[in-house]
Amino acid sequence: MTERRAQQERDLSARLDKEDRWRRGRLRDVVSASELTHEWGSQVTRATIARGTTIGQMVREDRERMWAFAEGMPSSRVAISLKTRYHRDEAGRVLTYILVTCLIRAEMVFKCSKLL
Repeated sequence: MTERRAQQERDLSARLDKEDRWRRGRLRDVVSASELTHEWGSQVTRATIARGTTIGQMVREDRERMWAFAEGMPSSRVAISLKTRYHRDEAGRVLTYILVTCLIRAEMVFKCSKLL
């Protein structure tokens, strides 16, 4: 799981390298969309299908509502903030990568402890 998440960030970084304008513009929106897709996509899809709706209808195609939805989960808000910093500039990548890795590991330990 940790390697999959790290690979997702490397993939996003490669896409941002090809379209550098996103690093200077709406990077937080890009990171929020990526976070929502990778971390919550299947759960959101199942929930909206069960209710006969779509994520677009749920947030009424409004970027601010979508942002509020993604940022409304504290763990997602922290991850989005750290990953935005990571993708914004090269200098922040090393420290942020270390922090993100620590958070992922802490989350895994927490989830595992709940199972025991």
